[in-house]
Amino acid sequence: MTIEQARKKKGKSMNQMSREAKIPLNMLFRYEHLLTIPSVTRAKELADYLEISLEDVEKFFREV
Repeated sequence: MTIEQARKKKGKSMNQMSREAKIPLNMLFRYEHLLTIPSVTRAKELADYLEISLEDVEKFFREV
């Protein structure tokens, strides 16, 4: 599952997730479009917000 798919499954727009997870919108865009790989700390924040495992987040970026 991609970050975008997990976000949409949660029913959140990119703007909502950015505000609620306190992740800058431009960084969220870069993560979703594989332009930037998040740090371990940020990957954990993504996993916590999206209610998925850290392994799932890491797997998404590893497959690139």
